[in-house]
Order: sequence, then C-alpha cells, then structure tokens
Amino acid sequence: MTLANSSRAVSSRRPKILVIDDSRLIRMAAQKILAQDYDVVLAEDGEQGWQEINQDDSFQIVFSDLTMPRLDGFALLKRIRQSSDQRLKNIPLIIMTTETDDENRRETALQLGATDFISKPFNSIDLKARAKAHVTSEEITRELKRKADLLEHNAHRDALTGLNNRSYLMEKLWQDCSYSIRHDKPVSLLRMDIDAFNQYFVQHGKSFANEVIKKIASIISLNLRSEDTAARIGLSTFIVVRPGSDTEASVVAASQIREQVQSTIFKLGEQLISVTLLTAVFTPFLTSDFNINDLLTKLDKLVLYSIDRTENNGPASSEIVYEDAWTMAQQQALVQACQLPGFDEALKLLARGEKDKVIACLPQMLIKLKPLFELADEKQIQDFISSLAFVGVGPQ
Repeated sequence: MTLANSSRAVSSRRPKILVIDDSRLIRMAAQKILAQDYDVVLAEDGEQGWQEINQDDSFQIVFSDLTMPRLDGFALLKRIRQSSDQRLKNIPLIIMTTETDDENRRETALQLGATDFISKPFNSIDLKARAKAHVTSEEITRELKRKADLLEHNAHRDALTGLNNRSYLMEKLWQDCSYSIRHDKPVSLLRMDIDAFNQYFVQHGKSFANEVIKKIASIISLNLRSEDTAARIGLSTFIVVRPGSDTEASVVAASQIREQVQSTIFKLGEQLISVTLLTAVFTPFLTSDFNINDLLTKLDKLVLYSIDRTENNGPASSEIVYEDAWTMAQQQALVQACQLPGFDEALKLLARGEKDKVIACLPQMLIKLKPLFELADEKQIQDFISSLAFVGVGPQ
C-alpha cells in the first residue's frame, strides 16, 4: 500500500477508541455515549488494554482508569510511554479520575505521560468533547507525519524512474562500506551506462529516450536482491550496490541485466530499436579512511575503458569490465600471514577442509621440495611425475 493510499484508508474508517476500566458500569456508559461517532473497544483492566493496543494499530485514543486489578493505570502509562513503538509511545491517553484520586496521584500520572484528565462520573458532553479534541489532534499529527514521510521518501527518489537518487546512494553506500569493513565482507558496485544514449536522444527525441531509461530502470529493479540499492545518478547512468557480494556473483548479476536489456525491443513508429549497456563492476578493498567519491571515480575509469574498447572493437562487447581489489587484497593478506606448515600439517589442513590455508602457502612449500628433487635420480623423478599423472594432476 502506498503512503497516499494508506492515508485514504485511515480517513475512510471511523476513529477507534479504547476504554479501560474495571467498572462494567463505566465501560457501558462510555460505549453508549461514544458509539454513535466512534468504534469503541472495551477492556476491564490494564493488562487486557495493553494486549488490545499491541494487537491493533488503529486506536487513536485511550481512556483509562487508574485503580484496576492485574495492571493499574500507572503501570499501563509507564509501559506505553516507554514502548519502542512510536505509535504507542505517542498515543493520546486520557486518565479517568475519581474523587479518591487526589492531587498527588494526578501529578504522578501526568509525570508518567498522561495526556489529559476527565472526572468520573462523566457527562456525555464532556466525554464527547475530550474524544473529539484528541481524535482531531491525533489525526492532524498523523497527517503531518505522513506528509513528512512522503517528502523524505520523494527527496531520495529519482522522479523519472522511481529509483534512488545520487544523494541517497551516497548515504547508503557509506553505510554498506562501513558494514563491509566491520564484518570483513565484500561490497560490489555495478555501473551501467546506456551505450550511445546521446544518439538516441538526438535522433528519436526526449520522450523515446525517457521510455528507454524507465524500462532499463524497471529491469534493474526486477534483478535486485532485498539488500541491494539501485540509483540513477546521471542522465543515462545507473549504479547498483551489492553488499556481501563478491565480483564473480556481481558479474553474473550484471550479465543478467545486460542480456535482458539487449533482448528488449523498443518500437518507434515502424522502427524496432535495441540498446546495449556499458557495464563495469568494482569490488574495492576498503580501509577505515575510504572515500565514496574515490569509489565512484574508479567506476568512471572502468566505464571509460569500456568505451575505448568499444570504439576500437566495434559495438559493445558482451564482456563486462571489472576489477576485484577485494579478492586480490584477501589473497595477499593470506600470503603475508602464511606460516609455512610442515607437510604432515598441510595434509591435516586438507583433511579438515582448510584448503585455502594450504593454497596460500603452496608456492613456498613447493620451493622447499627443491633440495629433495636435486637428490633424486632421473628415474625417481619420472616415477614421481607418473604418479601425479595417475591422480590427475600431472601431464596426461
């Protein structure tokens, strides 16, 4: 449901009020007075009332007694105002007091977050007036929040495509990169540019060019994971951020998008037009002083390389330009941290499935075999090579 539809749904139903009191007479009286204008739900103590407002997010006001079994009004107030749910935390809560509720009890209720007070036994005019005033106030507050949320939502959106815009991308990319550093996980950036877009714009006009942009944005959106972020950051430029995705997986994802775009045929009059994407993938190795603009600049350079290659080799090739700095840094770190195991230890590592630790040190371990080979005669070396061929790793 969209924000606008949600607002219409709220305004089309009657306001809902929760009345909590251990006196059946008070509950029935409140229901009789308010039922003509409101949906009234009754609860006989604070515990039941707490369950009601947690199960139903449409309550706009709560009327509550102070002295009740199981959970009294003070404890209910405390729960509501300390809730992590902002809807509950801000709901108007009107305390129904009696003659025994002295000034100190009212002051305590006010400090705990009571919105207003009404004395029992109440008359119909006072109860209706309180309900109307606080329902109106709650509706105004809700509408203002809806508009603020809508403004914030639109501020981060590209008007033409509905994708995120550059400002949101910069914010989200910073978050994803920071997470990548903290958890030692890769984050890959995909950049896709419509090849020869200016030519389409000049030859076929703005309307056609916009349709191409919107369709490509739609294809990108359909290929996103829930954790991915897609943005349009230029006239014909799109960025996708893939947290936790290495280069190999991101190249596959980019290829799927490219293939779907290239198989899409745009019709303009009698013309059938297809477009291609210049695509680059960059998986950076990030340090704590990383700079978002540097990452985007790197993508710019990869795309320029793709353009140069296209000009030299004809139409955009199927190959995606990529750079995998993260994997390279991981491999270098393994080599630098490598403590050469003995051969028995290496076999134990392989048996435990820790192949990467052995592979990182393999070049140095093979060098250590050199003195043994120098001692061996030609037949022994030939027999050794033959044994490698037997297990499928030597010359066939």
